[in-house]
Amino acid sequence: MNAEIGNNYWLFSKTVDLTVFLGSAVASMMLLAVGWKVGILNNESPDWTWISAVLLIDVAHVWSTSFRVYFDTEELKRRLWLYILVPL
Repeated sequence: MNAEIGNNYWLFSKTVDLTVFLGSAVASMMLLAVGWKVGILNNESPDWTWISAVLLIDVAHVWSTSFRVYFDTEELKRRLWLYILVPL
């Protein structure tokens, strides 16, 4: 394993990763609280919420996994069968 990659568990940096991933979780909890307080939590969501919640946030973990695993040839070779079989 490449020593440069071996000890680096962050996609970008500790600060950026924690801000983006924890920040989105905190923002979603705050939006839920606002929706509950305003009384719109149980109403049907507008179409734009799907774009912001699913495409911009949820799909991010798919891309980060791709970059971290599937596009890293050393890592992919190391556990090829695991990375092929688990998604199936």
